[in-house]
Amino acid sequence: MPPRRRCLAWFVAAVLVGAVASSGGAQVPRALWEDRLVKAPAVAPVISGDTLWVVGTDRKIQSHDARTGDRHWRRTLSAHVALPVSPGPDDLLLALGIPEPAIVRLDRSDGREIWSERMPRTPVGIARGESLVFVAAGDRVEAHRLEDGSPRWVRDLRVPLTGLAVAGSSLVVLGRHDSLWCLESAGGGNLWVEPVEGTHPSPPVRADTLILRLTYEGRLVRHDLETGILVDRTRVARLQIRPPAVAMGQIATAAVGGAVEIFDFPSLQRQWIDRRQDTIAAGASAWAGWWIVPTLTGRVFAITRDRGVTAWSLTFQEPLSLPPATTPDLLGLINDRGRIVVYTLEESM
Repeated sequence: MPPRRRCLAWFVAAVLVGAVASSGGAQVPRALWEDRLVKAPAVAPVISGDTLWVVGTDRKIQSHDARTGDRHWRRTLSAHVALPVSPGPDDLLLALGIPEPAIVRLDRSDGREIWSERMPRTPVGIARGESLVFVAAGDRVEAHRLEDGSPRWVRDLRVPLTGLAVAGSSLVVLGRHDSLWCLESAGGGNLWVEPVEGTHPSPPVRADTLILRLTYEGRLVRHDLETGILVDRTRVARLQIRPPAVAMGQIATAAVGGAVEIFDFPSLQRQWIDRRQDTIAAGASAWAGWWIVPTLTGRVFAITRDRGVTAWSLTFQEPLSLPPATTPDLLGLINDRGRIVVYTLEESM
């Protein structure tokens, strides 16, 4: 048996023993494949359809079959990747940082560069609209044509930005210590501006007719998308470095110190809190009816959405500081040394 497969066989056995013991015959994860693809990941992996993308700190991006691990292509980029890959039906959008900040569009099938546009600073947010690409970098928001990368409009908001979110024909932009803006996506004009408080390390999150923001100091706040008016807010555990996750009628936050909190959406009524001894840098992600929480101790927990009970757990030998890649039936976990394991679901006996 080849070394990779031998390692995988041991890993699968260990996972299934722990998972079946705690899940009582429910669905459990089964490892499809695992490999060390990079020395260290630069950003979180992404799965779209049956394709997985992984980007290393060596500035290389790789495309793999998500179910087999077979590599489609690999290419070296001109700068370090600053944000996770944004895949479209036929392309990939990349935000590059040092030494040459830029946004780049690649062909999804072979990694060929379609166009590249220089940016004044490293992007902190990138999102795609129907025919435009929106980028937040430094204190500016720019819109570029998706087809050829040519500039459409630029707004200088004069405060450091932390990210953005597309909301139909509008664009929501959050300042690191200041205002929350809603801009017209077609021309960049103000629809509304709302002053906000706190430090924002993560971008705003659109959830139906609401905008959610989470402060480093521990405030979960919701705003009306149409007017920007603050609707409600609640305290959460400190310190928060990842955006809130919204799924299954719930909002999940995960503090660095280990507290995972679940709130009803949209009411912000707390349903439960789980306090762990593990350090969490990856936040919480929804997958297959559970909340998935990777930790810097190398453990990964699947927590039930109703009671906050651990359904199953996995153990890696290295820390996991990045969110997983997910589709409805695939889960890709990568540790800080670049080893990724891709799981699917199967019924336990």
